[in-house]
Amino acid sequence: MALDLTQLQTLLNKAEQNEALIGDLQKQFKKVRAVFDEMEKLLEDNYVSKGRKARAAAETDAEAPYGRKKDGTPKQRPGRVKAE
Repeated sequence: MALDLTQLQTLLNKAEQNEALIGDLQKQFKKVRAVFDEMEKLLEDNYVSKGRKARAAAETDAEAPYGRKKDGTPKQRPGRVKAE
């Protein structure tokens, strides 16, 4: 495969242009990456999980360990009582 000098020169010029283009793209990519990292950090700070909310510790009543009815009387133990 024989190339004359003009073809070789154009090939080298294109290679140089491609190298310059790749360098510019890498710089732009680094800038974009930095912006996305910053956005991700901001979003993490503002994100609130939609999981279960923490409840305050319920005070247990010794007379009504299963809670009280609307009229204030203690509730019975949940579930069926097994016959012996």
